[in-house]
Amino acid sequence: CGVTFVPPALSRRAVLAVILGNAQVAEAANPSWEGKYSDPRHVGCKREIVQNGARLTVTGTKGIPGPGCNAESTEIKTWSLPDAASVKAADAQKIVIDFSPKGGPKDLEAVWDGDGIKFADGNKWTKIG
Repeated sequence: CGVTFVPPALSRRAVLAVILGNAQVAEAANPSWEGKYSDPRHVGCKREIVQNGARLTVTGTKGIPGPGCNAESTEIKTWSLPDAASVKAADAQKIVIDFSPKGGPKDLEAVWDGDGIKFADGNKWTKIG
């Protein structure tokens, strides 16, 4: 009869991915914010997001002198931002991160960009693990 049952938990993008068999659409539909990232503005420095329910904790390192973490760094400082952001839904494409405890912006918008996180300031963290 040509009718396909779609469980209500799937987003429209996920349904489209199933119909088209497009893994890239499925990946974009449900970003996994948790993971390790590379940051082109701080090469070699750690960037990691841990998800606990809807809450995201962002951690990283900073090289002294910066901006990167490399052999020229005389010191590597670790920072942690517990509950820096929250995920509104399982397929949320946007988050807002509070970097103010480490001297950054309070409400920096970020969107899932297929293979990483694109920030409103133009930076992009690419997911590496």
